[in-house]
Amino acid sequence: MTAPRSRDSLTVMKRLLAVLLITASALLGTGAADGLGAGTADAAPSTIVPGKYRATQALGGVTIPLPASNARIVGRMLYLDYYGTGAPNTYTYALKPTKRGMTASLFGRSQAGQWVGHIDFVKTPYGYRGTSYAYGPIAGGEVILRKVRR
Repeated sequence: MTAPRSRDSLTVMKRLLAVLLITASALLGTGAADGLGAGTADAAPSTIVPGKYRATQALGGVTIPLPASNARIVGRMLYLDYYGTGAPNTYTYALKPTKRGMTASLFGRSQAGQWVGHIDFVKTPYGYRGTSYAYGPIAGGEVILRKVRR
């Protein structure tokens, strides 16, 4: 049988560990605290709208515009050409639906691949607007996918 004093210290350690895990989860956004609180009913992912798009990219804080690219979404894949020239599937991004749009990554749908580089897209009336990230939270520019009729 354990002494009352050691049982109290064990309870304190368990509570401290729980508080640390919840705090780390909230700060890092890892999802260990997902499902707690209100608002989890509308957490269903949005649908990805397939079709042809015109992709415009702007890099850096100075917003250097790059030439427009042709893009198409088929299933859970995004295909981009190289600035309007070349093969239509030069860049192949894996798509993952989110609450407000989708996440695209050249390195697959895994968390490690998305940490290396991804684009967080938000659904807009004209298509999608996204921010590109590299190596975690480092923003690299903006990407706009505008729906076209062809």
